[in-house]
Amino acid sequence: MIKMELVWKFLVIAVIFAVISQGIHTIAAFLEMKYYLMPEYFSVWSKLMMPGPGPPPLSFTLLSVLVGTVTAVIYSFAYLLVMKWIPGSSSLKKGANFGLMLFFVGVLPGYLALMLLINLPLQLIFYWMVEGLIINVLAGILIVRILG
Repeated sequence: MIKMELVWKFLVIAVIFAVISQGIHTIAAFLEMKYYLMPEYFSVWSKLMMPGPGPPPLSFTLLSVLVGTVTAVIYSFAYLLVMKWIPGSSSLKKGANFGLMLFFVGVLPGYLALMLLINLPLQLIFYWMVEGLIINVLAGILIVRILG
């Protein structure tokens, strides 16, 4: 049976992670805007993100927050499974190591595959990888600080 205290910790992590990741993605989107405005890539963007000209609709933002929330719960559960094997003498070091693990196991392979499959500028994909690295390291630290 799942302890209620653990459920609350997962929810706290999910909310904070969703806010952090959404904030970083929003700042990065402004910095990367030129790529989103290039006509040669219009057909690449999903209809959820770009149903028409202009910025993404509110529904896209809400779905992004939902995805961030679900991701945080998955990451938190994964941490409980591997926490004994994550090196680090402090929660900061252990969290950063867990975040790096998440990045190298999940984010990096996904973006390497994206380079092979989707016609996008390599510089944009590199920027997304950096975003993923930052978000995952911060997520790792957050998760370890809250779950121990």
